Amino acid sequence: MKEADLKKFSGKIIDLRPQKAFSNGHIPGALHFPLYEWVEFDSWDQLSGEEKTEFLQSKYTFVEEKLISMVGSDPFVFYCQKGTKESKLFKNWFRPEFPDGIVLKGGYSNYRKAINDSWNTKYPLISLAGLTGSGKTEFLQIIKSEGFQVLDLEQISGHKGSAFGQIDGESCVSQEQFENELYHRLGRNSNPVFVEIKGRYLGQLYLPIHLYRQVMDAPRIFLDTPKIKRVERLVEVYCNKNDTYLLNGLENLKSRIEGEVLEGAKMALFRKDYSSFIEMLLDYYDSSQDYSEGKSELGNRLFSGGFNACLCFVRGNFRNEKPGKN
Repeated sequence: MKEADLKKFSGKIIDLRPQKAFSNGHIPGALHFPLYEWVEFDSWDQLSGEEKTEFLQSKYTFVEEKLISMVGSDPFVFYCQKGTKESKLFKNWFRPEFPDGIVLKGGYSNYRKAINDSWNTKYPLISLAGLTGSGKTEFLQIIKSEGFQVLDLEQISGHKGSAFGQIDGESCVSQEQFENELYHRLGRNSNPVFVEIKGRYLGQLYLPIHLYRQVMDAPRIFLDTPKIKRVERLVEVYCNKNDTYLLNGLENLKSRIEGEVLEGAKMALFRKDYSSFIEMLLDYYDSSQDYSEGKSELGNRLFSGGFNACLCFVRGNFRNEKPGKN
């Protein structure tokens, strides 16, 4: 099977590589089947001829049981790093009993090459803009539940894209896996894909530059949310969870926020006056070019309005699919 055909394949995918390689990056949805680690070939050279035969028989039975528990009798695709080492052993062992197993040509290396070649592809993006706290993430979740195509960068990266972006825990996604997930989601879509405008960097992760430019240049919908609603939403999302984390986030902003404002925000946090704390931060974020560019760029704006008005605009002007498809 070629990499391009994976998009049409609905069966299970098995990754034969070692744990370290799988953890760093794999095809989204792939099941881990570390063939060489399970077979334990490290002891192979110390065995006699008869012992090698017994060794292979015992390992075959063990690995076969693992495979049956994973795929049953259904068709599946399997791959290793280059489509050679583990894939050849797997094919030699299991092709008679599992004729519906298909090797991915070129393996994971070929898959990664396809990803790196894909970023110049023109995707049908619709960008969602709005000042911090406008409810962009909530908006995307709602339209996704209604069957619209969504690229949720926060969900994929595990980061909210600000100095306080890991309030719900540290992301364990590698850059390589982040790119795999982006490619996987974008490659499945032919209808417009809605994506929130963010900075290029989300914690330690970053959007490929060509994709980032597409997000910034795409037609956009602007969520115009009153400040009081934004404060309420941000207090609910970020506050009364980990004040130490919030304080550390403030320290990361001290070179960009006036000292008086910074101290005022700290005092509000110490008092647990979260509304005042958020209001002070919004004064900074709203004036920041990175966070207000969605409001200042008018040339490619499709629509601007409140939360419900923007929902009505999307529902009335774009085609969705059955809920739960993306």
